Amino acid sequence: MKIAEKCSANDLEIALRRQLTGYLRDTDCKAGHLLPVYLRGRNRGWSSPDEKRYCDFDGLTAFLKDKAVDMEKSGDIRVGVFGLNLTGA
Repeated sequence: MKIAEKCSANDLEIALRRQLTGYLRDTDCKAGHLLPVYLRGRNRGWSSPDEKRYCDFDGLTAFLKDKAVDMEKSGDIRVGVFGLNLTGA
């Protein structure tokens, strides 16, 4: 779980790649989930490293889901991303 507004899109992608497939992964585990949580509004949104533009929380979640799909294609792990928007927006 990561508080989304405290992280950049790049930080969350790194968490997805390094934490879920690296040091947080048990040796026998073949699956992991990243849960970005959106607690408060973020005026500018997130800068997407791939597209060099800003996106809202839904766009950030879609970006991370695309990265998870890429990770599954290139390895022996199942990765899920589930965004949780608690802002009421």
